[in-house]
Amino acid sequence: MLDILSKGRVDFGVGKGATVQEAGAFEVEAGDIDGQLEESFRMIPRMWRDDVFKHSGEQISVPPRQIHPSPHREPTRSCS
Repeated sequence: MLDILSKGRVDFGVGKGATVQEAGAFEVEAGDIDGQLEESFRMIPRMWRDDVFKHSGEQISVPPRQIHPSPHREPTRSCS
């Protein structure tokens, strides 16, 4: 939504929480966080590009979903 309101002027970044309290809020074991973070941040550019997004990975599964709203402009980089 910020991308749309700013007409594409928002930079996006991700990071992981550092405490057991933060992991516990999502019922995630602390040892699983790194893998889930890696998998999830690779999904985000696809969510922005695809009309319908789905994902079946090692740690995260997302059934087919339409993503709305779409970004104001195409993402300029993807994770590698």
